[in-house]
This record gives sequence, structure tokens and C-alpha cells, in this order.
Amino acid sequence: MAGHRKAEGRDAYLEDLIRRYRADPATWSPVLLEAVGPAAVARIAPFVSPSPVIDAEDIAQELIAQLLLAAATMPLPQAARWVERRLVLRAGTGVSRWLQREANYQRGIELRSEVDDEADQSCD
Repeated sequence: MAGHRKAEGRDAYLEDLIRRYRADPATWSPVLLEAVGPAAVARIAPFVSPSPVIDAEDIAQELIAQLLLAAATMPLPQAARWVERRLVLRAGTGVSRWLQREANYQRGIELRSEVDDEADQSCD
């Protein structure tokens, strides 16, 4: 029972924080990021860069952008439940999609490079 009340209190706190963020992003974004940071970091820990040009700092920056985007756009009914989980999962999905797009882009570059190499060799 005490754990349930604690979860409800955390949900209410985060719901209020997200509403404040939506009203004044410049003021509330640092507070929001600090509040969900540990859960968000745990969510992206298993992500691996598909490219040597993307490092852990790039992934962390994308996570921040995705967290703020999720906070600004996700549905937030009154007395919402699982607020932190929903926010972090939505942001993690955004990071995952970004990494997948980057992997697809890198594959496209590699394929074009191989085609160019083959064309150069056939001209010789």
C-alpha cells in the first residue's frame, strides 16, 4: 500500500512538472531532466552506436532532445499513471529510431561507395 502511494505521488509530481515544462520550457527543462535522468540513462544504456561518427555523448544528447519532445507532446490526462515509464519509453523509442535511421544512412553510404569503386574498376 505504501509503495502504491509512493508511485501515485511520483506520478503526480511528474505530471505537474511536465505541465510546468509545457508552460515554460526554458525554466523547467533542467528540473524535468534531473527528475527523470536516472531512469532515462538506464533505458539507453544498452544502445550501441551503428556508426563510428556517433559516440555515447551524441546518444545522450539525442536522449535529452527526445525526453523534452516526449514531455511536450505525449498525452497527459489528469491523474496520469506510469508517467515516468511512459516518458522514458517514448524517449527511448525516439533514440532507437534515430539510431536505426543513422544505421540505414551509413549502409546507404557504404553501398554507394562500393558501387562507385566497382564503376571505377570497370573503367580501368
